[in-house]
Amino acid sequence: MTVTADATARYLLDNVSRIYKTGGGDVRAVDGIDLTIAPGEFIAIEGPSGSGKSTLLQLIGGLEQASSGRVELDGQELGTLGDSELTDLRNQAIGFVFQHFNLIPTLTALDNVSAALAPRGVSREERRTRSTAMLQRMGLGDRVDHLPSRLSGGEQQRVAIARALVNRPKVLLADEPTGNLDSATTDEVVEVLGSLTEDDVTVVLITHATEVAERAHRRVSLRDGKVASDSAN
Repeated sequence: MTVTADATARYLLDNVSRIYKTGGGDVRAVDGIDLTIAPGEFIAIEGPSGSGKSTLLQLIGGLEQASSGRVELDGQELGTLGDSELTDLRNQAIGFVFQHFNLIPTLTALDNVSAALAPRGVSREERRTRSTAMLQRMGLGDRVDHLPSRLSGGEQQRVAIARALVNRPKVLLADEPTGNLDSATTDEVVEVLGSLTEDDVTVVLITHATEVAERAHRRVSLRDGKVASDSAN
């Protein structure tokens, strides 16, 4: 079976739970969540530490399997896919951005972004062309030859976003991407994330910061692994 990215990116979560077994008993990190995420939506999933935010992101990113319930992306139930199929899906349809930029310190901004295309067999010339264009979109056209050590925190995070987008995914999953940034740089990064929906990219942002969640189109608040509220901004 070959998994390919669809022209849309609609998520459906039906009574999804993720249970971890520990010496002290079962821990229900995600507990019976029902959720639909529309194509091109910018949604913030917020809540305190331990509320299940990051676990939920792992589930919709195909990095973990639900213990029960159903997680679908464009009608494909992730729980029925094998490891290689999930890898294909992530490579073709999903981009990831994390709190820690995870840039290779010895590579320039351009080479950090270009490296994401190498496993796909893209020629060196096309890798550089696409990576340069993506960095220019992130406002980093004059930083392409800079090492991460010569970039500000916000610039490094924009390089990380460019790296996640250069494969042209339909979904961007961002786990606390502003956690290490000051308020001005946070505004800058959230604005970039919001702009991606103009290209019909579905953006799911995990955050504990209310002021960040308020910038999304929609806010879903988690408490103890359950949806406590779901509202439009």
